[in-house]
Amino acid sequence: MARTALRNFALAHPYCCFCGGEQTTESRDEVPPRSMFVDRIWPEGYQFPACENCNQGSRHIDQVLALFTRMSFADRRQGEETLTPYISGVINNSPELMPKIANSSIEARKLLRQLGIQKPEGTFAKDFPVALIPKETIDALNHFFKKLFCALYYKHTNRILPNRSPVAIVKSTNQIYDDPNPFDWLHQIPFSNAPKIARSGKDLSDQFDYLWQYNREEDLFGFSFQLRYSLFGIMCGPISDAQLSDWPDGSLIWTGL
Repeated sequence: MARTALRNFALAHPYCCFCGGEQTTESRDEVPPRSMFVDRIWPEGYQFPACENCNQGSRHIDQVLALFTRMSFADRRQGEETLTPYISGVINNSPELMPKIANSSIEARKLLRQLGIQKPEGTFAKDFPVALIPKETIDALNHFFKKLFCALYYKHTNRILPNRSPVAIVKSTNQIYDDPNPFDWLHQIPFSNAPKIARSGKDLSDQFDYLWQYNREEDLFGFSFQLRYSLFGIMCGPISDAQLSDWPDGSLIWTGL
């Protein structure tokens, strides 16, 4: 039955949407990955055609994403899960990407100072839930964000984005909650299309949500996104050659492995 389902899926979607259609479909890839969702229950309509190389090539980064997206004090689902398997996965496969977590009051106070966070009155620094994730570690997630852009572009335009397409990204962690108006920047671009993020009628938008827009004449696709209560951002592309120089260093990524 599974082979028949995959064969029918490949007939409807014959080429991998992550490598620019350069390879034929060999599997179905969930984006965002199932591991990001509570009990691995991911939204309907978010399986995409992939070759094995593109599917398996993000496996370790998906583990990192699954951990990072659970590390928010604002996540209402915190009590439903344990971080232990996600921490173990990152330590085993990508130890260099493990966030720095305080193991003592001295380390906790140092982290709070580095992040510019004032701990609440009457609390101990060690008990304040904070982890330091360097920019280089967050940028390692760009491998996932490239797949996310290709997947949503394919879903909403019915087109495969050519490999090595330039895409602009601005992203932030849940540190933005410290700002008076933390989400104003996410609404700078008027994305108006709101998809339904659900499975079997159960709303999953608290774990993954986005707004999107597509200008067919310019072939310009964009969306703002939220990954649980931990990662937020805006992506636009493909960026034209004439616009490449308008974007600052570090804000452009190129699709493909």
